[in-house]
Amino acid sequence: MMTRCSRHFFGWLKLTSAAFAITFIVACGGGGSDVSEGVSAPPLTGQVVKGLTRGATVNLFELSSEGDKRPVASKQTDSNGSFTIPNNLKEGIVYLFEAQGGEYNDEIDGMRTILSAPLRTVFIAGNNERHFTLSAISESFTKSIENEVSANKWSTASVSAALQQFRDSFSLRSPHGIKFIDIQKATTDQINNASEEELQFSFQVGFSAGFVHEFLKRRPGSNLTLALEDYYSFLSTDSFDDRLNSIQTAGLVRFIDTLSLISSTQRSSIYNQIGLPSEVDANLFSSAESTGSAVSAIPNWTLRYLSPPGISTMPTTDTVFNDRGALIAFRKGEVGNGVDFSFVGSSSVAEVSGDIDFSIGRWNYGYSYEDGVRIDRSTGDINTSNRIGAPLRGGTVYAAGTPATDLPVCGKIELLLEEQTRPATSFDGLSRLRLMNPSRIVVQFVNGAPLVSYDFSFSDENGTLYSMSSIGDIDTPVQRVDSTMEFGSISAISNLPERLSFGFRAMLVGAGSSKAVIRLEQNSRTASSTGLAAVFKASGALQNCFTPTFSRGFVGSLISDPTAYYNLRDAGGGGWSGLSFSSNGSPLIGGVNPDAIFEKSGNAIAGIGLMALPYSIRSIPGYLPAVYTYHTGDINFDDWPGSGSVNYELIASTPFLVTDPNVLISADRLITSGNLRIYFGQSPLGSPNPDFGICQLTVNGEVLSAAPESFRPGGLCSANFGSVSFDGGISAGDHQFAVIRYRRDFSPFKGEAALLFRRLP
Repeated sequence: MMTRCSRHFFGWLKLTSAAFAITFIVACGGGGSDVSEGVSAPPLTGQVVKGLTRGATVNLFELSSEGDKRPVASKQTDSNGSFTIPNNLKEGIVYLFEAQGGEYNDEIDGMRTILSAPLRTVFIAGNNERHFTLSAISESFTKSIENEVSANKWSTASVSAALQQFRDSFSLRSPHGIKFIDIQKATTDQINNASEEELQFSFQVGFSAGFVHEFLKRRPGSNLTLALEDYYSFLSTDSFDDRLNSIQTAGLVRFIDTLSLISSTQRSSIYNQIGLPSEVDANLFSSAESTGSAVSAIPNWTLRYLSPPGISTMPTTDTVFNDRGALIAFRKGEVGNGVDFSFVGSSSVAEVSGDIDFSIGRWNYGYSYEDGVRIDRSTGDINTSNRIGAPLRGGTVYAAGTPATDLPVCGKIELLLEEQTRPATSFDGLSRLRLMNPSRIVVQFVNGAPLVSYDFSFSDENGTLYSMSSIGDIDTPVQRVDSTMEFGSISAISNLPERLSFGFRAMLVGAGSSKAVIRLEQNSRTASSTGLAAVFKASGALQNCFTPTFSRGFVGSLISDPTAYYNLRDAGGGGWSGLSFSSNGSPLIGGVNPDAIFEKSGNAIAGIGLMALPYSIRSIPGYLPAVYTYHTGDINFDDWPGSGSVNYELIASTPFLVTDPNVLISADRLITSGNLRIYFGQSPLGSPNPDFGICQLTVNGEVLSAAPESFRPGGLCSANFGSVSFDGGISAGDHQFAVIRYRRDFSPFKGEAALLFRRLP
């Protein structure tokens, strides 16, 4: 049955045609008397209206309850699409009118067109119906009965029920029994003499003509049969379909543009009554794309709208989707805060993708209402009377999702690029970027809290490659997410034009954080430009929880000199002390069990390693693995050169330990190269100072030029750059070795490794 009513913004059968009819009556001096029912003058008359269709064959059939047809009469339409058939009806019997063939002039562009699909209607004899208008409306009414599953769907009871539902839904007495007025060619007198019902019905027939024209315009090679099927879907579906609504809006505007009797002021007034701006461009809708769909129904009032990068989070789950899974409205603020909705339902939505956990898409070409729209959560009614909006001429991407739940306590998962929208062309013609594989997001779970890292690869239309990555190693996530499972970044991409910045906002979604949606946007100094939305999905199962395996390491001769001074730096601090070694080569550090010492490198003069759990230093329990360094030191100032420099090469390093305040996140061998250079007798560099010098540390190609006085008596070397720091020193005697404790601060996470160097000749 036909179920569409006025609850949605485009419930036009009742609202729009009435608005046009009232406008016409006011403009033209009032309507005529109502159509009189009950006139029993034979014969039966009618018109075939898909444009006034000339030469069409109109057949009248008697129908059985099962749909069997018995021919009764047949006539051809004249040049006005009219026909006359003798009245030999049997009261209480169901009849079918069916028009086929003939030709008409398209109502929008005037082109001669063949009627390539039947126009039908169904009625019960004895209901005082004598005039029949066969149109897209009567065809849709007939389809509503035809689509019933009952074996007796053509019975008088079934047809009567369908007719009553049509009346209740659309405030029209009949889908066919109302006189049609050719409004496009009508004179003022003809309009004045028409009833409001006739005008309302005739406008709706005109709107259907616009719908069919727009449908065929957008789909070259399609046909009238498919157009009428979609028109029926538009009328009968009590849900919001951006594709059909876009076609109907464009068709409506095109039809109104053909009416010479409507002034521009009247046209603007009508558009405002039905929620459109005063000036409407049908081409905005004709250029629209409506592609893609969700794999399953997306629930309303559940998914959280993902704000654009650089804009404060909009913590709302008041989101509304249509049957394709396209987002058509979202509240601008928290749930229940009274703030109105943004509504983009009058825009088409392309590249729609989603399931119960997420939705992405691209709004394009239509009208976007940024504010002032109200939606009744219980009924779904959409009120646009206080709307604030403007034409949407480009493509605006969106992403929404249900924040991830049931997070693992530990482990790691990799999310790979699955789908993305097409980048929209920016207003100032800047290059558009598209995500490329192997773009990925890595999620590390620490005590049930997710940490993320990302590595995005892009390509523009010229094939130029770009990249954007999180700080540190992609396989060592350190970036936290917020309470809504969101994270993001705004930064520059090195080889993009200087005037561009680039950012993204992302959300982990689904059970176990098995997916992520992201919204990436590119901006210029001259115009804002949207980018793309994408979804990432888990590749493979959750990797095992992180349990590092450390090697014992290897050290050389460990015959310590009990009279030597050692500088020891460990998790408990650092300072001068004596040092001895266990039989397995582990330095005896503040009572630490030698079996807790791993990754050892060095000898009795200098060395490095780490303390694994469990251990205690000077009776204080350690909660995290920690690195240590030691080296023999001098307290005599005169043992150091007064000028020149010395260079050291990296010969060993511990794994790089990344920790949060309570948990070891990773222990990977990230230090692949290093160099330490000491400039003696200078502070700052180039200024003589016999008591101090400069340390310059290079790690993985990153040069850290230490501040003045970083090299001090006793062979100590240190510097602090805020996010990066190091401390250590040079061994006494011939100064053959140096050790450095290298640290990075990822706030609130920290990373550290111990480095062992040997002097170059």
